[in-house]
Amino acid sequence: MRPLPSVLGFYKESQGPVEMTSRVYADQAGLYLHIPSHIRNRLEVVVGNRIEGRLERLESDGGESRSIQADTVFEVKGYWHEMRLTDDVVKRFEIREGDVLYLFLDRVIRYHEVVDA
Repeated sequence: MRPLPSVLGFYKESQGPVEMTSRVYADQAGLYLHIPSHIRNRLEVVVGNRIEGRLERLESDGGESRSIQADTVFEVKGYWHEMRLTDDVVKRFEIREGDVLYLFLDRVIRYHEVVDA
């Protein structure tokens, strides 16, 4: 199967959800995950996009690992590489700065247009 070209000229190597791992960072606006540039470019994510995904697992800063298995929606706010966690998700799963999240990104919602990851 030939790679699928995108508007910005990047190529999507495979169909389906994109696997991602990120440390949890914090600033005055709340907690966020860092979107690696290769994923951001390939999915053509910009500020204002929402991303539907699934939180799979969390490793606490102390090394404890626990399963989450929950669908959620992230929003790219502030800077182009910051994928914000909602207050509800942070409270429900007791996510803290320094934790590591394992997740899958399913869809990017660009100004009401839904694109599968």
